[in-house]
Amino acid sequence: MRKLPFCGWLILFSLGLTGCSVDYESAAEHRLEYAKKNKGDIVIAVFQDVDKSNYIKGVVLAVEQIQQQGGLLGRNIKLLIEQDDLDFDSMKSTIRRIAANPKVSAVLGHRSSALAIPASVVYEKSKILFLPPFATVKGLTAHNFNYVFRMLPANQVMARQMASIAATLGYEKMVTLYARDDYSRELAFLFEDAAIKQGIELVHHASFFDKDRNFRPVISQFNALEFDAIFLSSKAKPAVRIVEQLREMAVDTPIIGSDTLSSNDFKEHVGLAGNKTIVPTVYNATAENIPNQQFIASYQNKYRELPDVSAAQGYDSVMLFAETVERAQSTIPPLLSSKLHFMPAWVGVTGIHHFDNAGDIRGKKYLFHALNDSEWHMLPAIHIPFLLGRLEKGLYKKAANKGQVTAFSQAFSKKLHNDDYKEVLLDLAHEILKFKRLGIIYEDSEAGRQAADYDLITRVAQKKLFEIKGCQVKLKGVDTSRIEKDLIACYGRLSQAMDAFYITSDENINKDFSRRLNAELAFFKIPALTIGRGTRVDPSVSLALNRLQVDLQDLDTANLFKQLLSNIKVHEFESRLGGLPVISVNIKNLQEYNMATEEILDLSPDSYISPQEFNRKDQNNNKPLISHESAKNVYIATKVHH
Repeated sequence: MRKLPFCGWLILFSLGLTGCSVDYESAAEHRLEYAKKNKGDIVIAVFQDVDKSNYIKGVVLAVEQIQQQGGLLGRNIKLLIEQDDLDFDSMKSTIRRIAANPKVSAVLGHRSSALAIPASVVYEKSKILFLPPFATVKGLTAHNFNYVFRMLPANQVMARQMASIAATLGYEKMVTLYARDDYSRELAFLFEDAAIKQGIELVHHASFFDKDRNFRPVISQFNALEFDAIFLSSKAKPAVRIVEQLREMAVDTPIIGSDTLSSNDFKEHVGLAGNKTIVPTVYNATAENIPNQQFIASYQNKYRELPDVSAAQGYDSVMLFAETVERAQSTIPPLLSSKLHFMPAWVGVTGIHHFDNAGDIRGKKYLFHALNDSEWHMLPAIHIPFLLGRLEKGLYKKAANKGQVTAFSQAFSKKLHNDDYKEVLLDLAHEILKFKRLGIIYEDSEAGRQAADYDLITRVAQKKLFEIKGCQVKLKGVDTSRIEKDLIACYGRLSQAMDAFYITSDENINKDFSRRLNAELAFFKIPALTIGRGTRVDPSVSLALNRLQVDLQDLDTANLFKQLLSNIKVHEFESRLGGLPVISVNIKNLQEYNMATEEILDLSPDSYISPQEFNRKDQNNNKPLISHESAKNVYIATKVHH
C-alpha cells in the first residue's frame, strides 16, 4: 500500500491555530451563551467559490423554501455570503471574523480541500457546525472533530468506485496521470491500489504541475503503449489543457476523471475533446423520485435553468442543517453536533446522509456521467456492482457461517431465468430486512400459489432459515365483499405472527383496497416487501426489488457505451447491466420500525418510495380495516415474545 502525503496536512493544520488574535475558546463560549438566549435570526455563513458555481443558488433556494414554511423554530434564517478563495492564507482574516461572530451557527462552503482542512480547525475550536460541500481528502475527518461533517464520500470511496466502473467497462490496462497537489496525488494513489485489486494492469503513471501549459512531453512517454483508458486526477482548468493535448496527439481512449471535472466550467471549455470523459457525481438530475422532481421544479421556476451538482449540494446542505435544528429544537452547538452525529439517515436530493463518529458520510455514493457532444449523459447502473460488493463485504464480516453469504455481485451478473432471479432478489430482501417470519396470503391452488410466489418463497426460506406464515383465501368464484372480509381476517391473524409481509398481486383483489390494507401494517410496525412488481409501488411498501431495465437499443445510449467499452461488446454489456437489481426503499417506514439497517447504507439505493400518507379508514363505515384495539394486546405480547 502506497503511503499517502499527510505531512502537508499537518502543516496546514497548525496554520489555523498559530499567529492569530482570536481566542477560539472564548469565541466558543460566547456562541454557546448566545445560542441559549437568542430567539432572533439563525445565522449561516456561506461561501461563494472562486468559479462562481451554482452552489449559492441552491443555498438561497433552500432558505427561501424554509422561510415560506415558517422558518426554523419559528425564526428566520439569515445568510452571511462571503467570497471564497483557493488558499488558507488569503482567507485567514475572513475565517477568523466568522469564528469571532457568536451569531453564526454553521458554515457552508470552502470548495477546496486545501482550504477546508485548515479552516476546519478554526471552526472546530469555535464550535461552529462546518459542512464543506466538496472536500474529499482524508485529512478533513482524520482528527475526530465534533463539528466537521463531510458532505461527499471521501477519496477512498471515490477511488474504489472509479476502479469498479473501470473494471465493469472492460478496462484491463490503464495509465494514471495526476497533478502534484495533495488532493490529486492522494486520489491517484488510492485509485491505483483499488485498480490493482480489480485486476487492472497499470502500464504507466506520471505526475505534472497543474500550472504547466505544455503536457506533450508527459503524454509522449506513454502514447505508444497499449492501454484501454486513462485515469486523470487534476483540477478542471489544467485537465482541459491535458485532454485537448491528448486528443491532439491521437490518444482517443476513454478518460476517467476526478470529481473536480464534474463542472460546467470543464464541460464548456474542453468542448468536443472531452468526449469519452467519465466523471463521478453525487447528483442525478434525471432521478424520478418526488423530492428531486420538486427541487428541479422550484429551481427552474426561480433561475430558469436546470440545477447541477453544485446547486444540489448547496440545497441539501441547508436542508440537512434545518433538519438538524428541528430535531435538536435548538441552535446550541453541542446539541447540533450530537444530533447530526446520531440522527437517523436523512435523504436529500443527492442521496442518503448518515454520519459516523468522525463526521464521515455514509449512505451517499457516486454516480457516473460521461461527456458526449459537449453534454453530460448519466451512465445507468455501472455504479451498482460496487455497491453489491460493498454489501457482501459487510455481510461476510458479520456472518457466523461465511458459507451462507450470497455472492450477490456474481449472482446478478449471470443470465438467470426469471424465477431464479426472483429467488436472488428475495435472498437480498432477507439480508436487508432480517425477517424470521415472512407472512404471505395466497389461494390454495396451483395457480394461486404460483401467483403468490409461494414455491419460490419456500425454496428461499429453506436456504435462509426463516419461517413462512401463510393465510389462505378463496379468490375465485367468490364475491368481492367476501374476498375483502377474508383478506381483513388474514391481515389480522398474520400481524400477530410475522415480522415482514410479502405483497403479491392478483386480479381478483381490488388494488385500492389492498393499498389500504397494507397501510394498516404501519400500526404493527411490519415492513411490507414486493419483488418484481414494477417500480411504481404502494407507498406503504418498505422495500421493493426489481430487475433493472436498460435499453441499449436506443441509438444515442448505444453509441455512448460503444465509445466507452473496451474488451466487451455492447450486447454483452447490455446483458450484464440487465441482470442488476433496482432497489427501492421507504426510509421513513424503516426508521419508524427500527429497521434502517447497515445494509441499506451499503447499498445506497437510487430509488426512494414516497412516504406520503393515505387514508387508512374504510370510506364506507369510517372505521379501521383491522381492529387495532382488539389486536393491540396481542401485538404487544407478540413483540415482547419476538
